[in-house]
This record gives sequence, C-alpha cells and structure tokens, in this order.
Amino acid sequence: MSDILSKIMLKNFIIVCCLSILSGCGGAMVGMQLEDNNQRSTTLIGDWDRQGVSNFALNVSDGELTCSGLSEKVPFILDELNWSLAYPDLRCSDGRKGTLKLNLRGNLLTARGIGIGRLNDGTKIKVILGDLSGPLDFDW
Repeated sequence: MSDILSKIMLKNFIIVCCLSILSGCGGAMVGMQLEDNNQRSTTLIGDWDRQGVSNFALNVSDGELTCSGLSEKVPFILDELNWSLAYPDLRCSDGRKGTLKLNLRGNLLTARGIGIGRLNDGTKIKVILGDLSGPLDFDW
C-alpha cells in the first residue's frame, strides 16, 4: 500500500511541477507605437505574457500612458510557424479603446512578430514583439 501511495504522490508532484513550469512559459518584450492623425507618435514598451492557459496579456507604457489587453484564446497548434492573435479589447489609461492583431512566427515559447491596430479616435497602432532591436517605423 505504501508503494502505491508513493507512486501516486510522485506522479502528482511531477504534474504540479510541469504545470508550474508551463504557466510561466511564453513571454516577450513588446514595443508599441501610437501614431495619431497629425503624424505625432508615442512609443510604449512593455511585456507580453501568458495569462492562464489560453490567453496572453499585453501591457505597455511610456511612463505616463499605459495600454493593456487580453488576447482571444491562443490557437493550440504548438508546432505551427505562422499564427495570428487578436486583441479585441485593448484599453489605454487615457480612456481610448481599440483592437489589435498580431502576426506571429514561432511557437508559444519562441513567438515573435509584428502587429497593427487602431484606437477608437483613429490613432494607428504598430507593434513589434520579441527582439526589440528592430525599428518601429515600418510602413504598411
């Protein structure tokens, strides 16, 4: 009986360890540029992290303005090289709201990519996710 109990406890311990490791997986640096109708821009930086089992939280700031959102459910195709992720309810601390779509490359652990969106006042959103050594002034 003791041997069976030990095996069950070991199995549960391994499961808890694996879930703990996976819950911290998937995160990257984010650079976001907001460009209004007068071509003035604001650059925000922050992070993109796993939130629960099937979503990613996006949080960026320039020290004054903060924007954040929670993604739709992640497509669970871990070996797919190209995938998209939508943020239907991006909210900024100044009251603006918008949507964002990220086009990503890699799996959930190595994702990187770019994205575009728009706030409700017409401000364009440009995003780079992953290695922030690239420029944010890309044209579409």
